[in-house]
Amino acid sequence: MSNFNCERCGASILEGPGGAYETGCEHHPKREPTGSAYRSTCQNCGATGLILAGTCRVCLTCGETQGSCG
Repeated sequence: MSNFNCERCGASILEGPGGAYETGCEHHPKREPTGSAYRSTCQNCGATGLILAGTCRVCLTCGETQGSCG
């Protein structure tokens, strides 16, 4: 984890576990950590255990994919 100030606008960026930005700005937008639990509900089974893989979310319960999974 590292915290820094944006070199363009000076906003304070807080980096959390897994490389996710907990705060952001237009140059460093907030993002979810890759390969970690995603706080969302599966549209297929209603479970809350989804894993983020790039822009794709995968449900650990039923295997349903959401987002741009290619």
